[in-house]
Amino acid sequence: MTDHLDDFEPAPGAIHPLVRARAREMHAWIGEFGRRYSLDEDPTEVGPLQAAEFDNATKAIAAKYSEYDRNYKIRHVQAVVSARKAIILLLRRLSGRLSDDAEATLWVELADGGPAVAGPLLVDRITEEHVEPTPAERLLLDDIQTDAAGFASAAEFTIDQDDVEILYYFDNWSERQYEAPIVLDGLDAALSEKAAAIPGVQLIGRAWRSHAQRHSRLDPTWVFVVVIDLASDAPDIRRRLATLRDTGRPFPYPIEVVEEGKDLPFYQTASRARAKRIWPEDPVHKGITSTHWLNMD
Repeated sequence: MTDHLDDFEPAPGAIHPLVRARAREMHAWIGEFGRRYSLDEDPTEVGPLQAAEFDNATKAIAAKYSEYDRNYKIRHVQAVVSARKAIILLLRRLSGRLSDDAEATLWVELADGGPAVAGPLLVDRITEEHVEPTPAERLLLDDIQTDAAGFASAAEFTIDQDDVEILYYFDNWSERQYEAPIVLDGLDAALSEKAAAIPGVQLIGRAWRSHAQRHSRLDPTWVFVVVIDLASDAPDIRRRLATLRDTGRPFPYPIEVVEEGKDLPFYQTASRARAKRIWPEDPVHKGITSTHWLNMD
């Protein structure tokens, strides 16, 4: 088994432009709905007529983009080349469906104990939290448990993850009361200082995660987005950022470690796209070329 083979994500050009258009239109509608009814946080905390309007428009957007010929784009991505990368893929796909605490624990277990430890623990957490894996996710989980050392899987996944209900959306701002704990505890500076000492970390941003569905199990919260280069190891960096340097306490907000310029599952793509840069002041010298990061104050 090797962890140095090419990753399972396709090149950016492999994604059909309508897939990207669908995501852009969905985010634009959620923003418009919030402005229309002066909503600060959860677009579903409205009356029944507005809730019906929100649901109907969301379903209409999804239906609009389901009509194109899915065979026109590269429909499937070969899932993995190792059990370790299989668990990385699953953890990313399950973000927003597993609890934040479970996610944080599993990333650390993967970095410390490898797939033989993290795989069974992931299955336990999915069961405990009543998360329903997709058929492809279930196949991948079964393969990991069968033989993590000699891993091989035929599990495949649609690029745009339209097999998973989206229960969240991201923005780069929140109400002042949610910003206050970040400022009071100096968490931006604390995470930036720690990340700056880790080779491969290029940038840190922060995105506000809110409910996109009334029945979402996730609490609204800040999500810290740590951007790394393609050669860095995401589980190891996530483990190193799991605790505060001065106290050793767990970092009190979710952290997403993502690669710059890489196609990722929807949760990571959305948080990366909507995060506001908090470090460094000048990202150019860190190798960042994305217009999104360079133009953001």
